[in-house]
Amino acid sequence: MGWSAKTRGPLIRVSMEKEDNSRLELRSPDATANPYLALAVLLKAGVDGIKNQIMPPKNIDENIQKMTQERRDELQVEELRERLGLLQQSLRKMNC
Repeated sequence: MGWSAKTRGPLIRVSMEKEDNSRLELRSPDATANPYLALAVLLKAGVDGIKNQIMPPKNIDENIQKMTQERRDELQVEELRERLGLLQQSLRKMNC
């Protein structure tokens, strides 16, 4: 999971062609995911990040799918499926 301003591989792409015309592009986290639920969870996470002043990780402008595991580890790229249990626990604590 990551974000980028240049490549389309990460979950979130930030288009910054013009400063006044920036936009976020949400790549589908999974073809079988409920898009409304996925969007709600990502919005909740964004609001939580703003509220708690959490800085996003460094952007990844490389193709994550073609990276070796060593390179992913070096850039601290996390996979969502490995973190599902922690996600469920966090959502329960936030009463979601």
